Amino acid sequence: MNAAIAKEVAAGGAAMVHCYASLSRSVVFILAYLMKTRGLTAAESAALMKSKWDATWPNDSFVTQLLRYEDDLKK
Repeated sequence: MNAAIAKEVAAGGAAMVHCYASLSRSVVFILAYLMKTRGLTAAESAALMKSKWDATWPNDSFVTQLLRYEDDLKK
């Protein structure tokens, strides 16, 4: 997913990420993209996204995965 978003942004476009309720799955993909491309932590990414979109509520399982992804990005 990160590569698809990055490709569109690099071409001067934008990407829309959507899931059924747009509260958890789509949020996690966007947070992971911000973490990877901007070097942000999960918490920093969530704060940035929440300032733009109040419905930023990934479920606990996805948060755990984001924290593991954060650790992987540090390696």
